[in-house]
This record gives sequence, C-alpha cells and structure tokens, in this order.
Amino acid sequence: MYPVICILLTTTPVAPAQGDWRSVLQSKVFTSPCAYARRGESDGFDISTEATGRMNTDGKVEDYRSTMRHVRGRGQYICLEQVDPWSRDSVGMMLNDRYFARLSPADGGVWNLAEFMTMDRRVVPVSAHAISRPTTKIEASIETLKGRVDAYFRTSSAVRLWGKEYGLDQLSTLPKFTVDPAGTRVEGKKVYLAFSYERDDILGSTPAVVFHCRGVVEVDPERDIPLIRYRETVEAAGWKGWSETSHQYTKTVDACSITTQYRHHLQADQIRQGVHNGGLEITFQSAVRFGPFADSHFDLSAFGLSEPSGVERRWLSTYLWLALAGVLFLLAAGLVRWRQKRRAGDLSI
Repeated sequence: MYPVICILLTTTPVAPAQGDWRSVLQSKVFTSPCAYARRGESDGFDISTEATGRMNTDGKVEDYRSTMRHVRGRGQYICLEQVDPWSRDSVGMMLNDRYFARLSPADGGVWNLAEFMTMDRRVVPVSAHAISRPTTKIEASIETLKGRVDAYFRTSSAVRLWGKEYGLDQLSTLPKFTVDPAGTRVEGKKVYLAFSYERDDILGSTPAVVFHCRGVVEVDPERDIPLIRYRETVEAAGWKGWSETSHQYTKTVDACSITTQYRHHLQADQIRQGVHNGGLEITFQSAVRFGPFADSHFDLSAFGLSEPSGVERRWLSTYLWLALAGVLFLLAAGLVRWRQKRRAGDLSI
C-alpha cells in the first residue's frame, strides 16, 4: 500500500507530471542529511527525552513512562533509558576514550555500575560477587550502544516506520519501494509524495509475514528538520494496523538548543480472530543540545558515580608529562647558563 511525502518545490499548488517523482527523490532533501543531522554529526549531540503514554497488551492497559538520554561526541557515547513499568527494558551504557561501563537502573532514577572494561580489554570487577562477561560480549555491547544512540538521533529528525528509523534520504532504499503519482501533490512550500513498500520483519515471526505498507510523509525542505508529519497503514494476511508521527520543533536564536516534540501512535489488530491484539500511544518530548562537549561530559562522575581506580584521564597524564618536561627544560637551561657564566669567569682570569 502507499505512504506520502511532503517537500518544497514551488509556491503554487501543482499536480506533477507522471514521470517527475523520481527526480523529486533525487533532490537534496531526499539524498543528503538535513541541517539538523549534519550539525549533530559534526558537533555531537545531547538529547534528553521524556516519553509518556499507555500500552494495551491483550486487554491489559498499562501506563508507560520513559526517561532517556542519548549523547555522542568525538567517538564517545552515552545511552540511558529507564522504562517504567518494564524495568527489564531499561538500558544504561557509556563509552569514553578510556573505558566502557554498563549501568543498571535503581529506584529514584539512579544508576549503579554493573560492568566495566578499559580500552585495553581489561575487565574490572565492580563488586566481589559480580560475574564478568567475556570481552567479546562486552565488545558486542559497545556496538549496540553506538547503534542505539545513532538510531535515536535519526528518530529525532527522521521517519519512524514501525520501529525502524529512516532518514528522508533512505526512503527509496525500502524493499519494493514504489512511488504512487496519484497520491502526490504540491501545496505552497510542501510536496506530498505517495509511495508503497513491503516489510517482513514487523512481527518477527517464522515464517515471516509480509506487510504491505502505504502512507503520507509531509516535508518542508526550508526547515532544519524537514519532516513535519508521517502517517501509514499496514496490512497482511489476518492483520491490519496503522501508525502516525507528527513532528514540531522550536529553535533558539543561537541554534545551540533545539526542542523537538513528536507524537507517535501505533495500533495493530489481528483481524482473523476478531480480537484487538494491542495498541500503543506515546508522546515524546526532547530537548537537544549540540556540542562540542568536554571529555568530562562522558565520565561516570558526571552521573554521580565514582571513577574506578587506575583509570586516569588521558589529558591529565599528558599534562603531567608536559609539566615534567617543562621543569626538566628549565633545569637544563639553567645548567647551560651557569656553565656559560662559569666559563666566562675562567676566561677573564
């Protein structure tokens, strides 16, 4: 079925020609990251998010609340996600230029140190009873951390298609992506482009269930975050569902702080049994701060946790060496000058 996209092409509503939409997909807004994404890539970002809503699982309704923080800068990462009521889904990981740390959630929004590995692959026990994982599993967690932070940043400015994030420049890579000219239109600075694609990983079942998807993406290329709204419907044998994301943001004058808010609603019905399988309605609100950040931004001590012993900050040891080199230079210079004066005194006799 068919999604729709909005993009600035002209100030006058126009019904585009049948063959024009491939060229639309080749325009800058669909082929390169937006200004917001480029800023995050170059300077780093610190996104604090609060998500609230409700989830209906097999008729059981639960309130949902999540506080999240995703940070990246110069190869250093932080991912803190505390989810209520499913604490098992909470994630806490951080990586700087000296160590990787895995954190576990505690009451009151506090994090405890659960695992620690230095960059030379030395696993440091965090307690007498802690069981350390193999370094290969810890390294896999590091890759998960990087992917999770980068994916969330894409979510803050991209299209969320049933649990996966796609930048506007990635839409044409969707499986069996097809433009639907009949559903497209241009209105002022916006263009609505209809398309369809297929997914076989929505349910994660075996054998895979293929969903046919269609929707609408509304884009304004003049904004730092072009995406305004996206709505899609999905259908498969015995299933029907829909999701909708709306995106608004405000930007300070200096562009160093951006607040984004988007509402995401997801619902699926298993039609074959005539039973509502569940639903999710969550509102996300994020405050985004761009870097660059000091290295101390990525320390455990920045979150009220003690830095493990024997892991000195690299810049501190560098300064100590520089200071020592400076002292030795002054001593050498003083010795040379003393010898010169002494030699001058011997020649005058």
